[in-house]
Amino acid sequence: MSSIFSQARVVIGWLGLPVRSDQLAFNLFRILGSSKSEFLSGSDPVGSSDDESAIAQAMRELTEHGLIEDMEHLFHPNSVVGRSAATLCRRPWFRRLWIVQEATLAQVMDLRCGTLSISSRQFFAGVEALCSTVSDPPMEALHSQYHNALRLGQLIAKVKSLEEQSFPYLAHRLSIWDCTEEQDRLNALYGIVFRYDGVTPWFQPSYEKRIPNLYKRFAINHITVTRRLDILHFAGCADSDRLNFRTVDGLVGVTVSESGDRTPSWTPDWRVRLRPLALRAFYGERYRCPPTSVSTTPDFAIDDLHGRLRVRAQQIDRIRYCGLPYCESVCRSFGKNAYQIFCHWYALACAIVGATDNVTVGESGQ
Repeated sequence: MSSIFSQARVVIGWLGLPVRSDQLAFNLFRILGSSKSEFLSGSDPVGSSDDESAIAQAMRELTEHGLIEDMEHLFHPNSVVGRSAATLCRRPWFRRLWIVQEATLAQVMDLRCGTLSISSRQFFAGVEALCSTVSDPPMEALHSQYHNALRLGQLIAKVKSLEEQSFPYLAHRLSIWDCTEEQDRLNALYGIVFRYDGVTPWFQPSYEKRIPNLYKRFAINHITVTRRLDILHFAGCADSDRLNFRTVDGLVGVTVSESGDRTPSWTPDWRVRLRPLALRAFYGERYRCPPTSVSTTPDFAIDDLHGRLRVRAQQIDRIRYCGLPYCESVCRSFGKNAYQIFCHWYALACAIVGATDNVTVGESGQ
């Protein structure tokens, strides 16, 4: 499949049948995308497939109908044009995991909705421009509309620049996307990670293995090949269906429910849809310990038969305080948004270091 999409003359992303507002959205992204010609590294200028007359026509259609009066209106989320763009980016196509491979590996891709068409370069550049709108506090409601489209565009740029992709990190970042078979949480990303000639795949797509076995084999192979334990960072991450929260004297307590299929605790469960942010973007050999620290080789052994990972380590310190984790489901559980979670972290940090004399943090971020 990766060979088909990477060698095709044109790959078409079919967004579905059109509605009346789609023309407005296409015009908006065509206009905004024309100013981001360098967004996709290594590609032709974004406007190469839509000449200046098409862009001028798009602007004329919006202005003549009184939908925009100046450039600022292009970025207003509550305008007719802004709502049309958000509606387009909420289409199911932008939630399907398998389209990620199509979009990232295609040399040329057109997004089509009925008879409407726009180049993927121009579209994702337009999304990037739209989400660059600066507001204080951050407009979470605006960015949430374009979350998948923005993330897909950023991934396309990385793949086009031949930046190596970490398999666990990629599965982590795309955990909210939809797929029918849970094995495809890993299978659908195979062609993106192992797209380079001469790279020996350490994971093979499969539909025969039970989910716990497939995920365990993925973790074992990753540890065996890298001789590192970085994949443990993704183990234990769970959404509110598995996390139980309680507050006692202002402190947050968290317990994790056991999975029903006996997935080893050290094996990442890629079925978890909502995950906390990763600490860093790549987990591989390029990251070394800082010069001031002591670098050691992990001492571990895998008991494949009983599904156990034995690790010998030293205790360096203990966690003294634990704030609210940032995860969309957690935010809903506590009735807070991402900005309020940040304020919670900031206030906790100020209290710990005793730097609250000149700092005031409230629910509104004042």
